[in-house]
Amino acid sequence: MTPLTHLINSLIELLEVELEFFKASLLRGVLSIVLLVVASVVAIIGFSYMLEAGHGLLAQSYGAPMASLFMGGAALLTALILVGIALWRR
Repeated sequence: MTPLTHLINSLIELLEVELEFFKASLLRGVLSIVLLVVASVVAIIGFSYMLEAGHGLLAQSYGAPMASLFMGGAALLTALILVGIALWRR
């Protein structure tokens, strides 16, 4: 094997390793963004229930528990995302 072909093969192997690392980090980034969007949508739904809870007796009995359910779910999703990101960085 000539030094030139050895150099080319080494560069190809290095590019393959870098491409695999890029794919993995891109997948983690996309997954984090999708989960953050889901958490944001859940929080917005909870906020709308919270606003609805202030209008009338039926809305207070229905809207307040739904608001706390959705806001708690959004907080849980956000916490899971942050823990997942912290574990991936290790």
